[in-house]
Amino acid sequence: MTPVLFLHGFLGAPSTFDAVAADLSGIATIRPWLPGHHPTARAPLPETFEQVVDGIAASLPEPVVVCGYSMGARLGLSLAIRHPHLVEGAVLIGVSPGLAGEERAEREQWDDSQASEIVVTGMQAFVERWEKQPLFASQTRLPNPVRIGERVRRMTHDARGAAWAMRTLGLSRQPDYSAQLASIGSPLTLLSGAEDEKFTAIHSRMAEASPAIVARVVDGCGHNLALEAPRVVALAVREQLDALVPVKGRSVHEEERCCKSRPLPAPQSSCASRPLEPRARLRGHPLREVGGWHREDHDQSPRSA
Repeated sequence: MTPVLFLHGFLGAPSTFDAVAADLSGIATIRPWLPGHHPTARAPLPETFEQVVDGIAASLPEPVVVCGYSMGARLGLSLAIRHPHLVEGAVLIGVSPGLAGEERAEREQWDDSQASEIVVTGMQAFVERWEKQPLFASQTRLPNPVRIGERVRRMTHDARGAAWAMRTLGLSRQPDYSAQLASIGSPLTLLSGAEDEKFTAIHSRMAEASPAIVARVVDGCGHNLALEAPRVVALAVREQLDALVPVKGRSVHEEERCCKSRPLPAPQSSCASRPLEPRARLRGHPLREVGGWHREDHDQSPRSA
């Protein structure tokens, strides 16, 4: 079966996806440390965002299904565009196609100011402020072991490496891929939490650009679904993998490109069990965006980070 490439976010680590990978037993996974993050911070670092993407591509022994979060999702999107022969599908959490014009220039100033703050104040002070962003407010509801694990991941990084990552892999340094979305061939599933209104709106616009892109919304969750709804993420990855199985001479992915409305099944107590109906039929509520699930459908048991 096709392996899964997990790409963590800024100040993250391969362990970000531990709970997701636990629901994908028997499936080969590739979980690298991204440049600038422990223990790569002291190694020679690429100069540009796309050089990082090309380095990831060069390290892959075979095509993969990508699962990326935030910064890792943006790298995964770039990988699908620059090296389409290596990406058979992708599940991207909190992804942006990029910025242009004044918005890009403003974000560049913000990225640079954040990088400078990391070096000047040190990791502890920066992480304490970083965690207070409204983007992460929903994470305060996570079980203590999960929240502590996320804090430990953030604190293990070297300040200079984290500053490099902010300057080089920040949104302002990512090329604007908006025009390339229409030509994407591999299926992309974009996941966002309903409380993450910014990325839910971004994903909706991206899904309008290509029949290969489908957006899904998870109720009761915020930005980091790898922590807040790992079973939902695993289910989306498994669907991508299952769709690679040939059906009557062509893959389900080829059929899906002809019919964008094909629904992603909602999760139940075991991600390996039969799919549930989409939420609109299961709960009697109208379908929001392209799709979504209720919080109570997720596995909310505490998991070690």
